[in-house]
Amino acid sequence: MKISVLDLSDRDGLRELHRSGLAAHRHDRPWAPFWSEEEVLAMFRADDPEERLVPLLARADDGTVLGSAIVFVTLLD
Repeated sequence: MKISVLDLSDRDGLRELHRSGLAAHRHDRPWAPFWSEEEVLAMFRADDPEERLVPLLARADDGTVLGSAIVFVTLLD
């Protein structure tokens, strides 16, 4: 397994992150609201002076997506 930080220009990788997060968020709760793909892209590309978002994607050796995460890094503390 490899965990990597996604390049914000990697739209396919960000789509995979969104699909992974959506599947996890709606597991056993198919009605639960979740960010749209466009909202996720906008969040990562926003120039926020207070925090930075770091997208992570975990893949198996064959490239299969196993999971994803978003690290929120505060910049003011």
